[in-house]
Amino acid sequence: MKTEESNKMIAEFMGNMHDGNVIHEELYDISWDWLMPVVKKIHEAGKEQHNSLSYLLGVALSESNIENAYKQVVGSIEGFTGRSDAAILAKDNKLIADFMEIVDYEHLEFHKDWGMIMLVVEEIENLHFDVRIELNYCTINNGEDYTETTDFGGGKLLTVYTAIVEFIKWHNKNEK
Repeated sequence: MKTEESNKMIAEFMGNMHDGNVIHEELYDISWDWLMPVVKKIHEAGKEQHNSLSYLLGVALSESNIENAYKQVVGSIEGFTGRSDAAILAKDNKLIADFMEIVDYEHLEFHKDWGMIMLVVEEIENLHFDVRIELNYCTINNGEDYTETTDFGGGKLLTVYTAIVEFIKWHNKNEK
């Protein structure tokens, strides 16, 4: 999802829409003043994934990393609203299939299948990366130049799937 689309989704979550349009320019991705009220509303919504979100936002805050905080907020709202962009999922599933060298991938839905995801995890581990899945977190790292920790609030499977997609994007960019 592009930043503009994510900001529109956040604006909708926050009630900053009128007739389907954003009331004014949204700066959630670049301004703590805009992002923190969203965090507060997420916490007030009382969803169980808030403990995970609190931890990751705490890390982002301690590092003054608005990009990571924004990513966690977007993922949480997607989890609340059940939003999933079919085109993005199809693109990400193709990305995974290409990584796994699977030619006939159209019927595969990695984001819904633990068996398929675990095959990808094993392939990543074969590349000497450590994959840790705990609670609603997934961390992939090699102890040197790559670490991805995700918790996107949509459950454990979606979290692992998202970490894998981000890893493959990094791998394709840096290892070829």
